[in-house]
Amino acid sequence: MSQSERNRVMAAFRDGRLKMLVATNLAARGLDIPTISHVVNYDMPENIEEYVHRIGRTARMGKRGTAISFIGEWDFELYEQIIAKVGEDKMIKRKFSFY
Repeated sequence: MSQSERNRVMAAFRDGRLKMLVATNLAARGLDIPTISHVVNYDMPENIEEYVHRIGRTARMGKRGTAISFIGEWDFELYEQIIAKVGEDKMIKRKFSFY
């Protein structure tokens, strides 16, 4: 995607013409879009700082947001760091089994 296409897509997302944006980890930093309500982490980031930047897209200017993260057994160390940082009482856990 060219830079002009990215700019056009971002403008459409900012003004509400697009309701969903699928992005790589590059979107974790540097985007100032105050109306993001949800972030879905399909792959967990490598460290707590990246996680905070990703989910921080939802809580701009005092607003609340929701982060949904798919966590595998290889992510447990990071998951424990997340719980320590945000508090277990703010986590809603669902366990799914896939075969």
